[in-house]
Amino acid sequence: MDAAEFANKFAAKSLDYDAFEYSELINVIKGCDDQLRTTFFRNATAINLSDLCKEIAVKTVCYTIAKIPAYNFNQCIKDIDYKTAIGSLLLGNETLNTWVVKRFIESIVDSETLTDEFKNAFFKIITASGYVWGTTNEISTGNRQKAILLFDFVKIYYPEEKYAEFYDIYYKENAVATEFIAQTDPFFSYLGDDRLSRGIKADVEEAINKQTNVRDYVVEEKAHSYYCAGEAYTVPAVVYTHHEYDVGADVLTWLNGDTVKNYDLRSDYSLNNHIHNVDKKTEHSGGGCVTGETLITMKDGKEVPIINLTAGMEVRSASGVSVLSDEFIVNKRLKILYGINDMKPFMSPEHAVMTTQGWKSLDPVTSNRINPHYNVTLLREGDEVMTQNGIQKVDKITIKQALPGQNFTGYDLHFADGEKSYYANGLLVLLNYPEITLSRLMRALERMKVSHRRRFFTIFQKEQSLFEEVFSEELVSYFKESAYEQFKDDFCEQS
Repeated sequence: MDAAEFANKFAAKSLDYDAFEYSELINVIKGCDDQLRTTFFRNATAINLSDLCKEIAVKTVCYTIAKIPAYNFNQCIKDIDYKTAIGSLLLGNETLNTWVVKRFIESIVDSETLTDEFKNAFFKIITASGYVWGTTNEISTGNRQKAILLFDFVKIYYPEEKYAEFYDIYYKENAVATEFIAQTDPFFSYLGDDRLSRGIKADVEEAINKQTNVRDYVVEEKAHSYYCAGEAYTVPAVVYTHHEYDVGADVLTWLNGDTVKNYDLRSDYSLNNHIHNVDKKTEHSGGGCVTGETLITMKDGKEVPIINLTAGMEVRSASGVSVLSDEFIVNKRLKILYGINDMKPFMSPEHAVMTTQGWKSLDPVTSNRINPHYNVTLLREGDEVMTQNGIQKVDKITIKQALPGQNFTGYDLHFADGEKSYYANGLLVLLNYPEITLSRLMRALERMKVSHRRRFFTIFQKEQSLFEEVFSEELVSYFKESAYEQFKDDFCEQS
């Protein structure tokens, strides 16, 4: 490659220098300190630079941890003002700037080509009157990156007197533009922009979330069966698994080490990163639901498919009218449906129907867990159920099970006013819905400050089993799905 070809490539690649510079700064953060690499960036290449670069890297990692609330590692870091603690160290950092510029030049031409003869030839090109005029004119139109790199190149690769000569030539052409470029500090755009922390966030988050010393064992496993028309049907087992593990052990060791302490970045917070909980997993069917085509009896006696109902509509209940709220459950995890007599199966096992002996369902255990105030018992053949046309004896119960790997989709309602019952395909059924509703929880979250909401999600993720004891497993499951959808940025940040 001769000097003219280099000049052309130099000008072309300077347009993409911002991306190159950012990538190299990320490499510096990941590779300039051995402890950082082994803790957070195991695949990074070691880079030997000044202690100031190491300080920038350490503080950027700590700043990033402070933005990730998972497992409360963020509380181990003192408040860090990015501009003061990190941006000011980057601004005007000549050592780091020289390293990045040399990396850029060597991406265009190998170091062996940069002989005195080559550099002299290039100097003639970039100081020719037409080139000088064109470069300074570009500066005035807002394109200054090539000029900045030219000044850096001459400053790094030529003697001081050569730089002085170069400066004078450009100054005579356009003093204002030359002064502006010469006084532009390296990394000025990073002074208040924390994009570097976002570039390493995934690696830092992975290190924090890493689990060690994992011990899992089954604490309890149970299932229960019910019988219909002489056949046994089993509600799948609920498996309680004990989990015990440490999270981010390497990160905590690093936070407690001399490096972080030397820069006065550690808070007084004592983190207990040992997690000890019980996880409950089951192929449960969720809350009591009916299929989408199920006909619901309205106030005026008309029947409307449940999927066509909206908030404010009035439906007939046991002894009056109930008004629909904005709650509308869609449950895609149903495994079993049942119907009575000639009805094709349309209800999940825990969906209770009113009989002459009170509320009954095929899965009263789940029915009572969702709503413990109705004393739901087991529905059997021979029971008498309440319909909108009077009492009807249960001669048979028809069961339909989903194929392996497949589910049914069910729907359920919630009332803003009225009784917790409605007529579904003519049967009086219980609106088996927790009294603390999903919408109520979601509205409360919407009113929270963002910082409070993220704190709540952190607690929720760590202590989900406790929430299930208070609100029921079904409501917590619905809440988790809805909250992740509406506030997913708060969950993954959490950013």
